[in-house]
Parts: sequence; C-alpha cells; structure tokens
Amino acid sequence: GSSVSPVHELLPDYLLMKVSSYLPRENRALFAVALTAPSHNWRCRGRGRRHSRPSPKSSMVLTLHKTDWRDEWGEFDFGDVARAAGKRYFPLGGLSDDDLRAVLLCIDAKNTVNSLKLSKCFGLTGSGLEPLRESTVLKRIDLSLVGKNEDPCVYIGVSNLKVKEVVPIMLTIITLVDCNLRHVQFPAHWRRERKHQLACFMLAYNGMLDSGRNEACRNIQPSSMSNSQVPCQNNSLTRMVLNGRKYGIQDNECFNCGMRFCSTCQADDSGCIYCPCCERDMCGECAEGWNTCPNCGIVVKCDNCYHENVERVTVQCEPCYQYFCRDCNTVKYNEEHECFLCPECLNSDWIRKYQYLD
Repeated sequence: GSSVSPVHELLPDYLLMKVSSYLPRENRALFAVALTAPSHNWRCRGRGRRHSRPSPKSSMVLTLHKTDWRDEWGEFDFGDVARAAGKRYFPLGGLSDDDLRAVLLCIDAKNTVNSLKLSKCFGLTGSGLEPLRESTVLKRIDLSLVGKNEDPCVYIGVSNLKVKEVVPIMLTIITLVDCNLRHVQFPAHWRRERKHQLACFMLAYNGMLDSGRNEACRNIQPSSMSNSQVPCQNNSLTRMVLNGRKYGIQDNECFNCGMRFCSTCQADDSGCIYCPCCERDMCGECAEGWNTCPNCGIVVKCDNCYHENVERVTVQCEPCYQYFCRDCNTVKYNEEHECFLCPECLNSDWIRKYQYLD
C-alpha cells in the first residue's frame, strides 16, 4: 500500500460507506489497509508507527457496519486480492509478504478465516502468514499456489514460498488443544525437495489428526439386507503420506469437497482417487471423469487436469482414445501410421482399415 492523502480523512463517513459498498471485498480490504498505513508499516505487534489493527475509517470500509462481516471472509483466496489490485500494483507474482500480512491483520484472519488459498502468489516467502499464528478457526490451507485446472508443477523453480518461513507458523496452530486444522495442501516443489523440517511437521500433523475427533467415512455402500444404499460404518482415516509418489499428499480426503473415507473403502477403490496430473486426492464425484491405465490399473488423469501436464504424465492411443501412463511404456509412436498406438490397436482391424484408406 502507499501513503494515504489527508483528503481521505476529510471525506464524510456516509460518502465513504457509499463508495465502499460498491467495491468487491478484495478491493475493500486493500482500501482499508491503505487508509490506515502502508503495507510495510503493519506488524502483528504494532508499536510506534507500526499498526496491527485498522483505523476507525478502515474498519468502516471493511465491515460496512455489518455485525456478521466476519462471515464474508470465511473462505479466502489471496490470489483474488492480487487480481483485484491488477498487475500495475502487483507485477511479478502478485502480493508481497507485507501486503499479505497487512490484509490478514486488517480482516482479523486469526479469528475469521477458516479456509485460505494463495493461488498464483508465487512471489511470497510465507512470512506474511504470521497473523495466523495460533489460529483456532483455520480448517483448510492450500499452499500449492495453483488454481483450478492448473499444472501443480508450473511454479517449480519460480515459487519463493519457503518451508522455514511457513512451518513454524503452522506448528503454532497444530499444537493447540482446540486446533481445527483438517486439510493442508503443499506446493509441488516442497514435496520434491522433501526437507527434514517438512517431514517433522507432517509427523506432528498426523499425530494431531490421529488424536482428534473421529469422523465417519462418507462412502455409501450397497446393503446386504436389501436393495438400498447405506453409509459405511467405519471411522475415516486421513493422514499425510510420508513416502512414495504421494509424499506430502493428504490421503483419504477429497481436496475439493473435503469428504473423508476409511482405509477399507480406499483399498476397495470406493474412496479417493489420486490423480498424478493434478497431484491431488479427489472423490469419484469431484474427479469428474477419471481414466485408469489399462495396463497397470492406476489412475492417470481426470477431467480437472491441465492439458500440458496430462501430456507429461500420460500418452493417448489415437484409435481407441485410451490414456496410458508413460511408465508402462506400452503405447509407442508408430512411424508407419504416424500416431501413437497401444498393442491391441496395433493388431486390430483398425490398422487394416487405416491401410485400406491409405
């Protein structure tokens, strides 16, 4: 934020309220920050010229004098704030950590935000998340930096988000007795680096999940007594995966809708589906049409996938339109027919028809 002209202090309250009521919430938050002080002057413990809470005029802009104004900030994507401000103010990666800290303090995020995303905010280091320390209302945090249908690998080598800045803040949340945090999504580069500090956090997070309130599995199964469907009677089990290709992914919980499943349903393919293109666990409904490799049986893509990432992980047979994982190496490019062919199509009538048409 930049310094505020004294003219703003001369505006009558009713006029300021009227103008603010036409602004989207993201613009109101930025406006409220600027009315109090520049972003770099906001700190969690305000002293001297530092500020930790909005001025009276800023509070008016932010709340519009509504008693339920906190409900508006329950789900919050900081990428929306950067897009609301425009590239003129936030070039190269959107918000700075000063801007992030200022807005979180302004909206009292510690007691307000229960779901936070940082989509496309690859310029952040994570220090601006400090106002969330010891939050008891935060339930979900998505640090992957990606939006819907976006390749999770796109920010590898570009993102500045640091484990050493974020993990200490997250630890103050999960060590609380009344912690409500239930889902964490890490950026792709963290899961590839596999730093010791991140592994320690995941162990502590799993311990918190295991000691928390059990939730019923959300799967619906056929009844053995009748033709009806009945809910699964098991308790759900969601944990951070500590090894393998799903390292750093929260298992048995749908990334989109938050539905949880038990390990039995997961083993029976009735729980979540892991998509290696999206690098997320999703239930069958949210995956919106997923494809398994006919050769090895693992899921290779879903309809949410970013196209370029699909090509990196899978290969499609042109005649039958089926997707195969590249690790299987069963679909190969056929120079004679100038397309990718699986073994079945290579020996099928399709080839003979193709040759006849040629």
